[in-house]
Amino acid sequence: LLNQDERFSKDPSYLFMASYFVERLSVESQINISGFKGKSETGDDGQKTMHLRDMFDVFKHIKGTPKYWQHSRNELVAKVKQLGPFHLFYTFSCGEMRWPEIFLSIFKRKGYDISYPENWTGDDQDIIVEGKPLWEYVNKDMSGSHHELFKDYNFLITRMFDERVKSFVRNILMGNGKNQVPLRYYSYRVEFQARGMPHIHGVAWIDLDYLANDCGIKGFLSSKECGDAVAQLADKLISCKLPEEDKTIENLKHGKPSLRKIVKDVQVHGHTNSCRKYNGACRYKFPRLPSQYTVVARPIDERIEKGELHSMTKEQKKEFMEKAKKIFEKAKEVLEKVDIGEENENMGFEEFCTKVGTNPGEYMKFIKTTEKGTVLLLERDVTERNVNNYSPEMLNAWNANMDIQLALDPFAIITYIVYYVNKDETGMTKFM
Repeated sequence: LLNQDERFSKDPSYLFMASYFVERLSVESQINISGFKGKSETGDDGQKTMHLRDMFDVFKHIKGTPKYWQHSRNELVAKVKQLGPFHLFYTFSCGEMRWPEIFLSIFKRKGYDISYPENWTGDDQDIIVEGKPLWEYVNKDMSGSHHELFKDYNFLITRMFDERVKSFVRNILMGNGKNQVPLRYYSYRVEFQARGMPHIHGVAWIDLDYLANDCGIKGFLSSKECGDAVAQLADKLISCKLPEEDKTIENLKHGKPSLRKIVKDVQVHGHTNSCRKYNGACRYKFPRLPSQYTVVARPIDERIEKGELHSMTKEQKKEFMEKAKKIFEKAKEVLEKVDIGEENENMGFEEFCTKVGTNPGEYMKFIKTTEKGTVLLLERDVTERNVNNYSPEMLNAWNANMDIQLALDPFAIITYIVYYVNKDETGMTKFM
């Protein structure tokens, strides 16, 4: 696959054959080992019988099998037991259409004329392809579609994605620069999407001394004592804002897209058949509820216990939650409407509350309350209802779709990671 002759890496038949060979070799090399993982019993007739403890153990190192993911899940659970609960859950997608190195590598292999200054500073606009600036050539003059250009280079793109992930983890995620929230450990898994491109799901642990001394947080982020501190931590790490254009003017000087443009290009959710396939509701919970400030919503009993709500009878609690549900349903209805689209993107928070049938104070009181569990709601304007979570520094460096969340329930996330990547693939099996 790494041969200079690209016929191997570009031939699907060779890729399938090589994958089959590697998997078969891995299974055969473990059959003898697995045979020992059991016990023998002697019956009344003197005949010995072997009972294997786990007949599927041979698949533990075969990537993609249920046993492999069970092993991966157990590894992550072991890390949680050893290091404590992780604090961040992140996803980074492949942005092959946005990364100049992908285009340049393929153009070079195809023999295109590429030039850049001897003391190149990394500015995209200084790269010349066939006499035109890189992105001008890609968007206007390139013959054929991007899909046609990329279709034979999945292996190359995957290798470059892998190198980009490693560099990103080393320099950005674990870079721990000045005034950044310091991360101590990380773990991630790679998954391949239906289109053949990779993305990663991962978790990270924030430095415990920083959490204790700088944030006043000890133990689980979901613990009752950490409410306001967790909200402040979220504001340091996560955003769903549409940045102002002038804040990223330096990027424009270097031919890079501004942070605002990156957010609008890759972080704004648009509904698809896939996201609405369950009962017609968006499974990613967009549009999301606006909030005047970041809050950690908690069950009504916890809020009463902390003195955030006055004491209520059982009937009053029921009445409170029913009113909250009606407000949420009306809010979803307003947020889904077309009339706050392009032609009216300046709806303020108070105007939104009026349309919902409440006032800002009452609305905030309702969104801070859940039926069960702990939920983080970021500060969000009405215009940002479809913007997915991101870290400004990380998104600027990654320049492709990402998601980052505080892990209020680490074990639920472990289950999500494992079951998500191990979802039903009967269609692919039939095709194969």
